[in-house]
Amino acid sequence: MSSTLSAQQTTTPANPRKRTSTKVRLVKAAALAAVLVPLGTVAVESSSITCGFNGGSGNFCAGSGANQRVFDFRPLGSGYKVVLEFDNVNGQFDITIQDFFTNQATLQSGGRLSNFPGQTCVSIHEFTDCVDFHVTAPGPSASTWTGFYNMFIYWDADTNALAPNGNQRIRMLHNLGSTPGNAFDTDITINGSYFPGSPSVIDPGIGGRDNNFQSFIVTHAVPEPATLLLVGSGLGALLYNRRRRRRGPDEHAQS
Repeated sequence: MSSTLSAQQTTTPANPRKRTSTKVRLVKAAALAAVLVPLGTVAVESSSITCGFNGGSGNFCAGSGANQRVFDFRPLGSGYKVVLEFDNVNGQFDITIQDFFTNQATLQSGGRLSNFPGQTCVSIHEFTDCVDFHVTAPGPSASTWTGFYNMFIYWDADTNALAPNGNQRIRMLHNLGSTPGNAFDTDITINGSYFPGSPSVIDPGIGGRDNNFQSFIVTHAVPEPATLLLVGSGLGALLYNRRRRRRGPDEHAQS
C-alpha cells in the first residue's frame, strides 16, 4: 500500500479539473459504445514512450529516483500515464511502452479475455477506447533488474459511474506470454490499490505487481446475474417501503 501512495503522491497532478455531470457522461458513453462495440475495430497503436532506468530518462518521462519512471502519454494526446517502480535496479536499460486502442468486441473476438469471461475492459481513453499496453523490456538479471515491480495506470476519464469498484471489481490483467495464444492469463491487481479520483486529485488509477512483462489492460468485473437480481430486489423493496411511509397508514388502508 505504501508503494501505491508513493506513486500517487509523486506523480499525480494537483490541479483540479472540471468534471461533467454523471448524466452527460453516461449518455456520451452509451452513444459511443453503441457505435464502437458492433464494429469490433482492430486494435490501433497510438504512440510509444521509451524511458531509461538508472542512466537517463527520455522524452515524456519523469520519476523519483533510479527505480521509478513515469511514462506520460498525455502530451501525446492520450489521457493516461503508466508508472513503473522496481524493487531493485542493477544496471542501465531502456523500457518501451506502446499503447494500442481497442474495445470489448475486439478483445472478445480475438479471445483475449477468454480466461476472464466476466471482465469488461474499461474505456480509459475518454470513454471511447480501452487501452492495451505492450511493454518491451529486458528480463530480470544481475545487469538489469531483479525481484518484482509495481505498475500503476492512471487515467483522466472519470469512469466511476460506468465501472464502479464495488467489491474491488477494477482489475489489472496481464498477458504473461508464458502460455500459447494472446489471451490475458493473470490478474496482477494489488488489492486495495484502486483510486477513484476526486475533484482535487485528477486521476482514477489501479496498481499491479509482477516480475515479467508483456501486455496489460484495465478491466471491470461485471456482477453475476444473481447479484444483479439481489441488488434490484433490494432497491425495489427500499422504494416500496419509502412509498408506504410517505402515503401514511390511513391512505394505505384505503387503497
